Amino acid sequence: MKNKPITETFLCVEYARVSTANEGQKESCTNQIKLCDDYVMKHPELRVVERYVDDALTGGNDNRPEYQKLLSRIRQGDIRYILAKSTNRLCRSTEVDGQLQKICRENDVMIIFVDGNQVFNPFDGDAVTMHSIQMIFDQQYIYTQSKNGKIAHKQKCEKRVLDATDVRYGYEWDYKNHCMVINEEQARMVRKMFEWYVFGGLGVTEIARKLAEYGVYGEKSGKILSANTVSSRLADSSYKGVFYINKKGSKLNIGVGAKKIRYDRPKEEWVAVSGPAIVSEKLFDLAQRVREERCHIYDKPSKESSQARFRGTHLFASKVFCGDCGSQFHFKYSDRAKTIGEYKDCFSKYKKTLDSVCHNKKYNRIRENTLKGLCLYSINEFLKNHEECIDNIVKIIREASRENLNDDTQIKIYQKKLQKIDKELRKNLEAWRDAPDPDMKDDFLKMYQANKAEKTAVEQEIANLEHQQVSVEEFEKEIQRIRKKVEGMKQIQDIDRAVVENFIDRIIINKDGRINVILKFDTAFEALFKTKVISYLDSNGKAPVLKDIEIEEIKYIKDVRELEELNASMLVSCSYRS
Repeated sequence: MKNKPITETFLCVEYARVSTANEGQKESCTNQIKLCDDYVMKHPELRVVERYVDDALTGGNDNRPEYQKLLSRIRQGDIRYILAKSTNRLCRSTEVDGQLQKICRENDVMIIFVDGNQVFNPFDGDAVTMHSIQMIFDQQYIYTQSKNGKIAHKQKCEKRVLDATDVRYGYEWDYKNHCMVINEEQARMVRKMFEWYVFGGLGVTEIARKLAEYGVYGEKSGKILSANTVSSRLADSSYKGVFYINKKGSKLNIGVGAKKIRYDRPKEEWVAVSGPAIVSEKLFDLAQRVREERCHIYDKPSKESSQARFRGTHLFASKVFCGDCGSQFHFKYSDRAKTIGEYKDCFSKYKKTLDSVCHNKKYNRIRENTLKGLCLYSINEFLKNHEECIDNIVKIIREASRENLNDDTQIKIYQKKLQKIDKELRKNLEAWRDAPDPDMKDDFLKMYQANKAEKTAVEQEIANLEHQQVSVEEFEKEIQRIRKKVEGMKQIQDIDRAVVENFIDRIIINKDGRINVILKFDTAFEALFKTKVISYLDSNGKAPVLKDIEIEEIKYIKDVRELEELNASMLVSCSYRS
């Protein structure tokens, strides 16, 4: 391809971008556009047809509205040049840059970086090579900033301080004093919102309408607030002066179409920070009591207690299956008061094909209390009769601990590092002695002192690691102590989700009334019950127990191959009559 000579008027576009809203004046979008305009003034053959500005958006991806408009304009085929302050203003990703170069080559477009007065030709091999190297450095800047941001966030959590990112409705950030302050105009509406909810008896939708009458709308949407937004504000503890930070985390993701990956952290990792309160603690607590009462009135279950076919929050969720069609039993309540839970075969609702058939019509449901009692009995019988289970656990702990005990890899790494530091010490000491002038002597002395401090730190780490290594006798004493604790767990008094996850592999309800409870162990036993299974709660309303159960025989199965022959590893089979 031959470059067009710059002797006629060429159409061009300008692009500017900053990553954060508070970026300095030197890198502001206005300043970038001004630099591009100054360049065009010196080159009358260029004519700007459009300017595109993305404010407070990262260059690590192409999810920028104005940038996408820029690409669409280039594809029209009449643009000759793109003007930008520098390479990192267009993007900071090698993948996005590759996409931009491809589009420029397809439409015969070149890029002018006005800061360095450079014209980048995507058909020039040498220029592409140097540009790609520069882009690698620009991309590394994002990774470095992300790493520094994580360090800063960790320090923020350790110091328990707030910053501008913690601002929400009712507050604003005082950049001069670096603290959170109350926005009195918004705070007045927050107080009204709590008063309407607690004393006025208004619902969240009614409150949203009332706020709209006062001119309070969504900050971004400009529309009336949703019921969820009002509800979340009523539950926000920051309004009583307790801000929670570290509630969410994120993972860096750059490239074409990439978006930052965000996730919720568990509540144990949240950090409480004190801040200015808008409402009294008493009023806030009253609002929470009203929320709980209204939830109870309307019978709205919480996320933890709702049907959990995929989340698995019910006691036996994802554990109960039909022995005929293999479909999963789902939790439901068998009474209107929602006090009696049961698991029901939903084959007809979730069958995969129209001609699928399930012959388990009679035993297609089982009550949760019955499963509690059966599983509790089965697990305790297994623990009581399987000493080798405890032996295996102790054996695993012993082998794993001895492996870690004999592992001196980390010590060797520090010893090699110590040798390297000693060489640097000798080298800097000799250089200090031979330095021709005082300034050089001071520089080498500082380097020597830094090496000395590093050596002291490494020696301390080696001493700590050596101290952690205990003797064989002490190790065996610790193992026996662990064994006693494990033996104390041989009988389980109550069954919860953790017990089910640790012991129960699956429960199969067969069409002939047999229940196969399959435990998560290679060693198993088979128990045959002759009479009807009856389960109920004890006098304290806690542990489910079995009544009127007669065991005909107990057969221990120690070979895993035998389990495979017993209908998908059957461990306990019993007769069940509804």
